[in-house]
Amino acid sequence: EWKNSSDNRLQENEDQQEACWKQLFSVEEELKRLGLERKTEVEYRVKRIVQERKRASSIEHLIEKGEAHKALLENQVRNSEIAFSILEFIKQSVVMGADKGIAAQRRSSKHQLGEINLEVQR
Repeated sequence: EWKNSSDNRLQENEDQQEACWKQLFSVEEELKRLGLERKTEVEYRVKRIVQERKRASSIEHLIEKGEAHKALLENQVRNSEIAFSILEFIKQSVVMGADKGIAAQRRSSKHQLGEINLEVQR
């Protein structure tokens, strides 16, 4: 009778150990699954962070290029304004020179006409 009782306790203990091993394997499988999920999520985050940094870097590069282009355009506008001012000055100089030339030509013509008129009257 003690032997049957002992055999029962040993069998019960063995069954409990088997149940614990099953739980342990189940927990191990759950840990593997959770570890894989975590790895996948971390890889996703790293990928997104890298993409975000590349995008930010690309935007910074674009802004730098835009600012450089803006500076070149502003220089072009200033150069155009200066060229326009120079052309206006040249135009005014030509007009003034032409006016002076015309006035001088009129004076010369009047003087010549006056001489011709004097000769005719003589």
